[in-house]
Amino acid sequence: TLKILLSKNVLLVVYLKKIDFFLNALFQIALKCFPVFVQLEDLEVAHAEVDPCGDGLFEYDELKTKKNNSGSSSFLFLCSVDSAAWQKGVLYGNGQNLARQLMEAPANHITPTVFTNTTEQKFSPFAHKVAVHKRPQSLTESEQMGAFLSVSTGSEEPPIFLELHYKGSLDSAQPPLVLVGTGITFDSGGISLKPSSGMDAVRADMSGRALDCPLQPLARLISGLAPLCENMPSGKANKPDDVVRAKNGKTIQVFSSCTYCAMDVALGSAAAGMFTNSDWLWERLHKASIVTGDRVWRMPLFQHYTKQITESALAYLNNIGKYNQHI
Repeated sequence: TLKILLSKNVLLVVYLKKIDFFLNALFQIALKCFPVFVQLEDLEVAHAEVDPCGDGLFEYDELKTKKNNSGSSSFLFLCSVDSAAWQKGVLYGNGQNLARQLMEAPANHITPTVFTNTTEQKFSPFAHKVAVHKRPQSLTESEQMGAFLSVSTGSEEPPIFLELHYKGSLDSAQPPLVLVGTGITFDSGGISLKPSSGMDAVRADMSGRALDCPLQPLARLISGLAPLCENMPSGKANKPDDVVRAKNGKTIQVFSSCTYCAMDVALGSAAAGMFTNSDWLWERLHKASIVTGDRVWRMPLFQHYTKQITESALAYLNNIGKYNQHI
């Protein structure tokens, strides 16, 4: 049962029992307009609702000389459940807002170096549980990470390979979990230059990496890996049909320097495409996406698409499929 009392200045929401999580969207909208008073009677709801409240109050205004406080909201929760659920929701909300901060910042303020330093600073209070390693260009060269380095050659910003290692229980029966995020802090398209319209939005190309940063405390061992660099045009940048060699020894033909991590998916902005060969992983992430409102949709892994990237005239792989299809 949901009771809502709406006046000119206050939105009152009272939960009497567990309800569907689609009301997260209501909270995010309401927090932009009204102070909020919420009474929670369910542990799961407490976690689910404090998370979107933190999201709804987020606004990137660090670089504005005059802060906009007109849209700010205040909220009060009366919670009769275990405080651990509350703290879990706060943790989730803060983690998501950190990712949003990294994605919203302009590219000249979030270079690979700044991204790495910010990550290191955020995790410094947890140094006993999280190890942060910043691998410089010299190390990636010695490790022969040719595919990664080839993307960075057009930029004046040095590439960094960032590693995060969360030290969960060594006795955990669960295998280690490895998260790999795209770390292009700005993607101009390189020699295959993107159109100027909308190019400002590619500062968020590293969102995959940013979303790895708010790692949650779990029993298992977790590693986050991010090749951080810019993709820029210059006399040293990748050219169409260049062939580069990855760390695993496989060669890659660069058909386009604009599509290292891009694809066309007819899902709009309501859902993210998900590629996995694990039914177990899909079922859990799909369930989590319904709870958080960050929807995902499973994409096909047909052999038809595999052949498009494995039948290269010059190398072992093509870096794109045909007609902007996914790879």
